[in-house]
Amino acid sequence: MYCERSDIEAVFGSENVEIWGNLNAGDVADQAVKDAITTRITLAIAHAGEVVDAAFRPSKYIVPLAKADSSTPGLIVDTVARLAGAWLYESRGTDEVDADGRPVNRYAAVRRDAMSTIDRILGGQYVIEAVQAPSVTTAPFVVN
Repeated sequence: MYCERSDIEAVFGSENVEIWGNLNAGDVADQAVKDAITTRITLAIAHAGEVVDAAFRPSKYIVPLAKADSSTPGLIVDTVARLAGAWLYESRGTDEVDADGRPVNRYAAVRRDAMSTIDRILGGQYVIEAVQAPSVTTAPFVVN
């Protein structure tokens, strides 16, 4: 996994993450509810990691993304935390509406920004310290 619960909490706040992970609005003092929240947060991290892996699979980087020392690049930790937090928020549904009564997702911009970060890395505007696949010649050649 590219990030931990604490990384999501650092971006969105621990109370928000707990609320968003509590789909059934159960009593957080109940261990079963705490376990369900933890499971939901783990699922969000896994989903966000899959989004990142899917984006980077056709790139020059080896998936899963890691530095030479096997740690995760900081920009990837942050990006996955933002994607996971946005996913948790969206999973709860929204009861906020704009002036015209349309649903409002206040964290849609966070998701877009995270996806933009991925696009910038893939486009070469950002360079991450991650292990790259060995270069392979793709030009035609003759075998004797």
